[in-house]
Amino acid sequence: MPLSAPTSYNNLTLDSRLKSFTKSKSKAWPHNSSYKATPDTLARAGFVFTPDTTRKSDRVTCFVCGKTLGGWEPEDDPFKEHAEHSPACSWGLARCSIEALRVSPESTDLVFPDEESLPSSATLEAARLATFGKFWPHDSVRSHSAKSKHMAKAGFIYTPTQESDDLASCFYCNLGLDGWESTDDPHHEHQRRRPQCAFFSARVSTADEPESQPKRGKAKPSKKPQYEDVDEDDDQPLLPPKPKK
Repeated sequence: MPLSAPTSYNNLTLDSRLKSFTKSKSKAWPHNSSYKATPDTLARAGFVFTPDTTRKSDRVTCFVCGKTLGGWEPEDDPFKEHAEHSPACSWGLARCSIEALRVSPESTDLVFPDEESLPSSATLEAARLATFGKFWPHDSVRSHSAKSKHMAKAGFIYTPTQESDDLASCFYCNLGLDGWESTDDPHHEHQRRRPQCAFFSARVSTADEPESQPKRGKAKPSKKPQYEDVDEDDDQPLLPPKPKK
């Protein structure tokens, strides 16, 4: 089954997907914050708000595969629903399926039930690659070390912002990197910043060891990506991506 990939830059950024929930003056998101499906979680799961003509429409559409979902119940998880209902969507596989591996919703610990769920599986690598579509700026640069195929192999998916068109993120450890130079090695840059990331340590869970996860660090986990410039000094604090000159 071929994987769907983004065909338009529209809604490729998280910010543009979030704005879809507020751009209509007559149609507002009908559910309160007690629902797991909020504008924030839906946008992160790849959805834009596409209400129909009914008064309290909660219809959303994936910006990659075009899957439409509605009729959200309080416990419906956007990530899990996306992965379940659209198994050939690159965003559903590469981004949303990770959430189903978490020990608990707020945990960074992951459980890998089989070989296909491992970050190194050919299916997930192909899904990560598909998220770049034809929009990764360094694919057109000859001999660039951070081409999309190398980014995907190193665990990254494409997550551009309005300020940065070469931001890529790993959602196993919530690391985002941009400002890629032609000699930057994606695997090396990822591993030197997050050596305990599950991308490098994942293995299939066993009966004796039910949780396959990286060792815990002292820092508190963050579910949102922490962005760095690839060539930033490691001793500097984490900062949002810098606007390109």
